[in-house]
Amino acid sequence: MRRVKGQPFNLPSSPTIGLLTRENIPLFKRSRYVLVTDNQSAKGRGYAGVISTGGVTPRRGIVLPEKNCLDFAPGDIVSLGQDGSIFFVWEPATKSNAILVTEACSCRCIMCPQPPKNHDKALPDAARRVLSLVNPDYTGSIAITGGEPTLLGSEFISLLNECRCKLPNAWISVLTNGKGFSDLELAREVALLGLRDFIFCVSMHADTDTLHDSIVGRPGSFRKTQQGIYNLAKFNLPIEIRVVVLKSNHMRLPQIAEYIYRNYPFIDHVTFMALEMTGLAEQNYEQVWVDPWEYKDTLETATHELHRRGMTVSVYNHQLCILDSRTRFFARQSISHWKKSLLPVCAHCGVKDECCGVFTTSGDQLSKKISPLQSRLIA
Repeated sequence: MRRVKGQPFNLPSSPTIGLLTRENIPLFKRSRYVLVTDNQSAKGRGYAGVISTGGVTPRRGIVLPEKNCLDFAPGDIVSLGQDGSIFFVWEPATKSNAILVTEACSCRCIMCPQPPKNHDKALPDAARRVLSLVNPDYTGSIAITGGEPTLLGSEFISLLNECRCKLPNAWISVLTNGKGFSDLELAREVALLGLRDFIFCVSMHADTDTLHDSIVGRPGSFRKTQQGIYNLAKFNLPIEIRVVVLKSNHMRLPQIAEYIYRNYPFIDHVTFMALEMTGLAEQNYEQVWVDPWEYKDTLETATHELHRRGMTVSVYNHQLCILDSRTRFFARQSISHWKKSLLPVCAHCGVKDECCGVFTTSGDQLSKKISPLQSRLIA
């Protein structure tokens, strides 16, 4: 999520969460809001917190330079940390938001951009606070993410139900390694919620147990993920399979596609995803990095094999210029806006507005073949 940092004043240890506003809200409604102001006389009475500019010191809040507040929009939901961090936990204008419910995980994937941590019990409470502030007419998408959300058990079910009740018109996706659903009862409890407009995005990175388990860092994971997928399917719950492409699996993309079709013909969507080179991916650079240009042919074969068989397939996080012309049809703008950028070489590209761009979090660990295109040239 997008983050800026300033100087904190009297903030509690638990996050302060509220809707951004520059308006003078009636006193009895202020507890829902974080005030952004440069008014010397504004003390922030009744507000959840204050973000002040122009040298104003708030009673409880954060001081920022004015230039750092220029893209603060009313309706954004922020979390103020005791260290002066301001996290944008919800931005309705993007139509795509994520709710982090835990940083604990039952895997330790060698390319994970967000390394697992011990579970922070404050995160589910923060998620509920965010859901209570979102406009109930919101029609964008919500990604329930972690860590591994299913580790929360009954609390995971409760949070899904709150999403269903409070945001009935939103599209919900749950990012999961699928292992939790090897427990049939968990899949049953989800089915009983009666969710609509949702999908479970399950990570599966190989067509063999040895390769998949070596990537996710936990023996037995392939078997559990496979069982989880079948249990979700027993209750007719929508499923997407996500394959992150890295050094150890890029030559097997056609075999992975064949495995998915043969074993999971009932799934709703398959995605092939390029690396985000941060976190454990950066630490394990030699093990994971492969220039997407090197696997454009196997990616083309894999996507078209699935497409010809009637499966819905997408390519995420890949720049259009590094894809085979026949694969560009499947490319999507998949990188979150706050960590998406374009390179100087992209300035004269004719399709830069259609391209997903690059991860700002990946630094200079990008394909060496990025170059301007005149069109998608879809065959």
